[in-house]
Amino acid sequence: MENRNAHAPRRSVQGASRLQVFLGRARSNPRWLMMDALSRFAFVRRAVRALRPYVRLPAYDCCVSQFANVDVDGFVENLNRDGYCGGLQIPAANLNEILRRSAAALCYGDADTRYGFRYADKAAAQAAAQRVFSQATYLFPDELQPVLDQLARDPTLMAIAARYLNAPPVITGSRMWWVFAAPEAQYNASLTTSFFHYDKDDYSALRMFFYLTNVDEAHGAHVVARGSHVNKRLSQLVALGERTDAQMLEYYGRDNLHTICGPPGSGFAEDPFCFHKATRPTSGDRLMLELKYAVRDYHIFPLPNRADAASVLGSGVTPGAAAVMPGHS
Repeated sequence: MENRNAHAPRRSVQGASRLQVFLGRARSNPRWLMMDALSRFAFVRRAVRALRPYVRLPAYDCCVSQFANVDVDGFVENLNRDGYCGGLQIPAANLNEILRRSAAALCYGDADTRYGFRYADKAAAQAAAQRVFSQATYLFPDELQPVLDQLARDPTLMAIAARYLNAPPVITGSRMWWVFAAPEAQYNASLTTSFFHYDKDDYSALRMFFYLTNVDEAHGAHVVARGSHVNKRLSQLVALGERTDAQMLEYYGRDNLHTICGPPGSGFAEDPFCFHKATRPTSGDRLMLELKYAVRDYHIFPLPNRADAASVLGSGVTPGAAAVMPGHS
């Protein structure tokens, strides 16, 4: 198993890799580079929104939605005020189908295509890789279709996105991943973004998150800074380093740092410009689904090369039986 000192060289490699990715995107997509540089400023986002040509918003039949009981107007009002809003719940049958498919698909330890395994085989996969995984990502969403596509295109979710973005929403990607209850000495916060940050998907963007396992403060709860989508210090906008919990607490106050918990299938929407972070699970693993919406797709979430993907257990190892997901029966 990996020791604590092994994190230092790996993090430096990750830093170099991220810089390479950034430079590659900048060369191939100058429009994305401009958005990445300017969208952090709320006044720029407001200006882009004001100058956008008027387009009639699509009409969505929310009566046939999985979330037909959600008040779209009230939901969007809360989003505008706080930067996030909860109260979504995937119906049990649809949740069970997502869990069934995820149990059969390969996730990849620390999002590395060399370390594919089924969740039921996590212990064997870590032994084979001789490392403790902090997370595992389902790198190929097509293995989880059509259930994810149906969820992403749900009329209520699309209506919320359209109203919040004030534009026809574009689905720019999806992600499903585990965060594991690894020992603190072997937990890599960089791999799990367990530090406060914000994301720049577009000048106007929205993300929907769903807990697929039971999540409380001991199971990797998501934390968001209320109102931080529009309220940031200038130093917070341009800082290159990680924002510490102490800095967030000093500026936003404890009452505005909201820890989101919920049962399997519960969900919330969040403006990615909000400061947010994952927390380290201490009592059990967390499985989460993320759906991304924006006005423009800059194609900044490319899929890895499937030819590079491999099972860490090898073709000669029989995968374990599909496991019941923790916190769900």
